[in-house]
Amino acid sequence: LFRSETLPDNGLIYIEDRTWVEGTVSGRVLVAAAKLPYNSSTAPSILIPDNILYTAKDGSVSLGLMAQKDILITYFSPNNLEIDAALVAQNGSAQHYSFSSGCSPTNVKNNITVYGTVASYGVWTWSWVCGSTIVSGYNTTTTVYDASLLYAPPPSFPLTSGGYQQITWSSN
Repeated sequence: LFRSETLPDNGLIYIEDRTWVEGTVSGRVLVAAAKLPYNSSTAPSILIPDNILYTAKDGSVSLGLMAQKDILITYFSPNNLEIDAALVAQNGSAQHYSFSSGCSPTNVKNNITVYGTVASYGVWTWSWVCGSTIVSGYNTTTTVYDASLLYAPPPSFPLTSGGYQQITWSSN
């Protein structure tokens, strides 16, 4: 099922099934894919088949993607992929699946850029290697933290009450 959604007033979209997300974001929204109560065999994932782009990168636009299981980049994603979002894979991984068998390169793409942040319970990778050769996923991966997420996160996005904290400091 393909649908183009108008952002609801509260900015929350909750789906109890596998969810594909792509397109242009012009507001503040959280997309949550979850099925309660939690069951690892039925927990839904979010799949990203194409670019997700903000109309502005000035803090006025934000997207949270929260999957109860995985955040997955699909096989037919573009050679150069940009994802503008805060990604959370609560009980799974944030990854491009490995489509390679052994050390034979399969489905190797150019570049993935994530503008936002990534949190993952399991594996977080956009590239799979054999030795020093990328055999599946993206040759170049870039993650740029969106500093606006601290003070202007997507609606209902989970944050710690303490914000940033200095863990350690040393001087040479």
